[in-house]
This record gives sequence, C-alpha cells and structure tokens, in this order.
Amino acid sequence: SGSEEDDGDQLANGNGTCLQLQTMPALSLHAAFNPFLESEDQREQEYARLRRKVATGACAGIWLQIGSDLALLKEGLEFLALLDRELAALPKGAKQEQRPSAPSLGRGFKHFAVYAGLFLPSKQLLAQQRFRPWAGVKLTAGGYLNSLEEAKEVTRNLLRIYGDYGVTPLFESKLTKVTQLQELVAYLDEASELS
Repeated sequence: SGSEEDDGDQLANGNGTCLQLQTMPALSLHAAFNPFLESEDQREQEYARLRRKVATGACAGIWLQIGSDLALLKEGLEFLALLDRELAALPKGAKQEQRPSAPSLGRGFKHFAVYAGLFLPSKQLLAQQRFRPWAGVKLTAGGYLNSLEEAKEVTRNLLRIYGDYGVTPLFESKLTKVTQLQELVAYLDEASELS
C-alpha cells in the first residue's frame, strides 16, 4: 500500500526527493499487500496500488498481511495470479522484463515471489489480538479469534492455500519453548504432505 498520489514510477527517499525507478539498475524491491481489507472499495484501491508497484518492474516480491478470511485470501491470490499472467504476456523488452527475476519456487508465481505472515496460535496470542490487534492484521472474531481450536484449523487452512499457490509462509510468533517449535514443525509437515 502507498500514497494514492504517487504514479508508481518514483521512489521517495528520506530527504523528500524522488528517484526514477526505471533508471536504477537491478533494483529489487518488495511490496506489502493486504488482501484482507473488509470494504470492497478499500480492496480495489489496494489492488490498484499493487498493480502500479508491480508495473514499475522493480517488484521482486510481495508480502501478504496477516489475516484469516480464507475467501478474501483466495480472491487476493487470484489477483496476484492475474498480475503474474499479465507480466508473462508482455512483449520482450517491456520495462517489466527488466526487473530481477524472482527466486524459482518450482510452482506458483513466475515474476515475483509471494510471502505470507501468519501466527502460531496460542491462548496468549488470541487474548492479545482480541484486546489490541496489530495494525492491519485482520483476524476474524467469528472464526480465528473464537477459540484456540478454530485458530489452529484456520492456520492449517491458510497453510494449505499458501501451498496451493506457491506462497512462502513466515510465522511471526515468538517461540520460547521447544513444544512451540515442535508445533510449528508439525504445521509445516502437515502442509507439505497436502501440497
């Protein structure tokens, strides 16, 4: 996400000056993307901002916000798949072809890598997210935040969807016990068996 006033071809630095992305050799940037926005208008604005960022040719990766609405996630991933197909259809020499290639993931997206944050569910996490959720994080009160068992099931479903689309998951949870690490490994093992 970014300013609605930028044209997608400039990058502002800390001094307030803008750099032209087309003139920067081998620049590799990543963009944030939140497919979990509740309002259709907000999602359309988010999609438009991401489309402009990808069109610069410098976007090598996309990082998904944390969320739990599986339908909105699939909609967002289908949008990313559409962007990927659009990049593939560009004629040779188009500016998007000049960007550094994304890591080869074997499946999924060919013109950019996609990463997704998620939590390792715990009672402490659920209490914290109910009381003071992280900015931009969209965990559903009627599902994920309902109970620890529901949060675990949503996490399994998220990992399945990420596997189906070739998205690299990133657990953003503090691990302080061996049992937490074992639980995380079990989630990943289960997801890899289903993919």
